[in-house]
Amino acid sequence: MRETARIMALREGMATPLFDTQPIGQVSPSPSLLIETHKLPPGSWQSHTIAQQVLTMFLRPGAMLHAQENGPVQRIPLAARSLALSLRHCQESIQWLAPAHCISVTLDDAVMAQAAASLLDGHSFEAQPAPGIRDDMLAMLMHTLLLEQAKGYSSGRLFTDGIEQAMCARLVSRHGLRLPPASKPGGLPAWQMRRLTDYIQANLAQPIQLSDLAVCAAYSPAHFSRLFQASFQATPHQYLLQLRIAHAKPLLRQRQYSVIEISLLCGFTNPQHFSRTFHRLTGVTPGAYRRGAQTNA
Repeated sequence: MRETARIMALREGMATPLFDTQPIGQVSPSPSLLIETHKLPPGSWQSHTIAQQVLTMFLRPGAMLHAQENGPVQRIPLAARSLALSLRHCQESIQWLAPAHCISVTLDDAVMAQAAASLLDGHSFEAQPAPGIRDDMLAMLMHTLLLEQAKGYSSGRLFTDGIEQAMCARLVSRHGLRLPPASKPGGLPAWQMRRLTDYIQANLAQPIQLSDLAVCAAYSPAHFSRLFQASFQATPHQYLLQLRIAHAKPLLRQRQYSVIEISLLCGFTNPQHFSRTFHRLTGVTPGAYRRGAQTNA
């Protein structure tokens, strides 16, 4: 019998299980698609950093408080069958306000990259972290894993691997951002491109200046702007707006936040600027996008 693997996080520099409670049910047959079901009690604040791609589905209604880095605390209602994509490589703090019953899985980066290579044209993929995602297809796949776990994974690893591939394909097609191909001559190295994207995503709700990004990459602002544009085929301001709008789309597909709240969550100073930018980049207003998403759900 293989050693039990857990979904892990970093707390104060030490690797520990993401959840303090013991998982319910049998261990996943897949070494990459770790599956944990938990019943979590309300309690004190917990701070951690997650390195893996973790997708969670909530099996009963609940609520939590959430804050990332030094950002504001947000109260997030959790509907049954809603999903959350966890932040990666960014410290976050959470507090369960009510008992939570959930199933969480890890998704392998290699499987995600294969899905992106199949579905995207020469671009890599960055999943957009978000709470309260409503996606019937993902929820059905997560529920299938829950049933399979209850039956002791009787269908075997091949079945489980197929579900992982299907979930990655769904995330790539509906819940992420296309990234430009890796570094070009005269541009930033791939690791700095990733670091900048992670920094922007972790601070989307905050004002981000050119000087902030230049410091993150350790260049002067003028030199940084040239390198950035060569790497991302966009100015820092243009790319920041693209990420803000990409973050807004899954929030608009839900009914959890108003358009005004989404504009603030995505770092816009007022809803008018958000609406103009959204329309310029997508061709529709935020309200029209939300109505279309609800019609096609």
